[in-house]
Order: sequence, then structure tokens, then C-alpha cells
Amino acid sequence: MVAFIKKVKIGEEKTRNIDIPVVSIGSGSPRIGIICGLHGDETTSFLIASKLRELKLKKGSIDIFLGANRQALMLGKRGVHADLNRVFPGKKNGNLEERIAEKLVKVLKKMDLVIDLHCFELETPVLAIQFTKKNKFVELFNPEHVWVLNPENKNEKEYSKSLGPWLTKNRINNFAVETNTIEHFSDTSRVLEGIKNILKHLKMIPGKAVAHKTKRFMRQEITADIAGIFVPNKKPLEPVKNGETVGEIISLNDLSRKKVSCEENGVLMQIRRQSPVKVGDPLFAVGDKTNLGVEI
Repeated sequence: MVAFIKKVKIGEEKTRNIDIPVVSIGSGSPRIGIICGLHGDETTSFLIASKLRELKLKKGSIDIFLGANRQALMLGKRGVHADLNRVFPGKKNGNLEERIAEKLVKVLKKMDLVIDLHCFELETPVLAIQFTKKNKFVELFNPEHVWVLNPENKNEKEYSKSLGPWLTKNRINNFAVETNTIEHFSDTSRVLEGIKNILKHLKMIPGKAVAHKTKRFMRQEITADIAGIFVPNKKPLEPVKNGETVGEIISLNDLSRKKVSCEENGVLMQIRRQSPVKVGDPLFAVGDKTNLGVEI
């Protein structure tokens, strides 16, 4: 099956025409949308998408959106005027990111499922993000763990205008995926097999689909309150207790070491690798199994 390229036309930014290239495979329903590069500094999704391009479908279609924010991608920045994944559903006459969001929602309304690919700066096993209490496609994807994100939660209100919550409110099946950054990514096969399992369920490729129950968590992020070098002493998916040390920060002023402790019981979802940090940088995230009821 031959993939072909089409474009989502955004408009002009200064003297440049802005289009999103879309690799399209197959035709008809079910229609699957794969989003790469809502953030211009995240490129792991392109590696995954390069393998999806080789799929041969029995029925249905896959549209792979390559670098949803092309200008940010060229600059190697998260966004140009704003964070694209915080402005949905966008504005027709808004800034660049608002115009991209407005064009994307028009196209994504036609999809039967949208998978939004991202990557974390923190070390993370393959993570799926769901925005409802249940999501059969997440179970079919078989991630190593699940972040149940509720934008009504006071700690997660910043995500209220992200793509996932907008799709969910408009009854479009979706979930997001977080992986490691391209320099540390080695889970291509796991992500591909998860997506293929969904395609088997939808009868788009041959084979029998198997759904898996996965550990699901609410997420609490801990940030640095001093600058220095963070040195972790734990790995993702390890259990942690309130008051337990998960790493330390070495001061660049006097070489003193400040312990960084967990503030609740749970599971370590992500943790920063050994690296310099400034005040406010995320250090790690703890997953809590309680209060998982999400209704959007």
C-alpha cells in the first residue's frame, strides 16, 4: 500500500506559507489520526511514525500529521508564540498556534481515533494519557502505565485547553502517548506493537487483538526549589513513601547536598536523569491510585 503526502494549509507567518504535511495511508473508515510534533522540540514521534508508514491496511485509513507546529520544529522550540497544546480549539484570526489549533480541530473532527505522540524530558517508561474514566484503546495500546488526567483537578487545570480534553468533550476517541526523548528512546517496538494491536481490534490489519489492564494513576509533579545538579537514586515504576529520598541536588555555590524527598505515597512515574537544574524545573512525578474517578 503506497502512502501519499497531503497538506493542511495553515496560512502565512511573515513571508512564509505554513502547511502541515500529512502522510496518508489507505482510505475510508475507520479513520485514525496520528499527531507528531504538537511541540516543536519533541522529535521521538517521527521515529515511531517512520515505521507506521510501512503498514499495509486491509481497510480504513491512517493520517500521520508531521510536525503540527512546523515553525517551532524548524526553530527547535516548544512553541513560537504560545504552547500549541494549550490553546485548543484555537482561533481563526489568532496567533500562529491558535490558527494551527483551529485548522487541526476541523480535520480531527472526522477521525474515529486520534493518537497524540509526545516525549518527556524526564525518564519515563511508555506512558499513555487518558482523559476519561475508561478508555478501551488505552488498554489495547498496552502501555507500561497510564496517567489519568483530569483538567478539572486544580493541579491539572493548565491542560484544560490541550488537544486531548477538547477531543474528549467532542466525543472523539483519543489518547496521548509519552515516551523518552529521542536521545534516550529505545521503545519503538513497544509503541508500534501497541498501535498495531489497536489496528487489529479495528480489523484494519490481520491478527487477533488482546486488551491489557494497566496500572493507572493520577500524577503529582515535584519541582526544584534550588539550583544545582540533580542526582537521582531511584528509577521509574519504583514504589515510594512519604518522606523517602528520591535524589539530591548539589549546590554550585558551596557543593552542599540537599536531599529531595517524596511528599506522598505512590509510584514513581518519571524522574529526571542526572543533570543541571534551575528553580522550578521538574524533578520527578508520583502516581497515586486514589481518586481516579474522571468524568469529562
